[in-house]
Amino acid sequence: MFKVLLKRDQRDCTNGSRGRARGVAALLIGTVVAGCAVEPGPSVPTKTGSSVFEARQSLAFCAPQGPKGGKAAVTSSYIASMIFLGILPGAIAAASGEEHTRRHGAIDAVDDCLSEQGFERRELTAQEAVAIKQRDRYARDQLLTHLVNGGALATYDGP
Repeated sequence: MFKVLLKRDQRDCTNGSRGRARGVAALLIGTVVAGCAVEPGPSVPTKTGSSVFEARQSLAFCAPQGPKGGKAAVTSSYIASMIFLGILPGAIAAASGEEHTRRHGAIDAVDDCLSEQGFERRELTAQEAVAIKQRDRYARDQLLTHLVNGGALATYDGP
């Protein structure tokens, strides 16, 4: 009888080790994938017929949603990781990508708020970002108004 119990306990330990190995493998894959995600570059909210001043007002209105969205994303990440990977590996996986999750959750929350107001995110090209930085305040506002209104640097003929 003891022999049968011993064999069953050995089997349980072996299966538990495989489960832990899978959890560790999933943790490593999750960490690698989270580290490879692309960070968003500079962008402007775009809406046809809108100016840079309207975009700034909408952005100021939506900015408080960022921290709330970041916190919600981190909380969801911890819960999902613990459900799928287990308590300890899940907490470690969520903690390893917490800043990334918080940053993207905040960006998504602000984007959602802006989309409710009719704006959408438009990523700036490298040339557009350089052109904005090289202009004085008045010329920068003119170029930003053109970009917010849906234009491109190639079609801009202002200062």
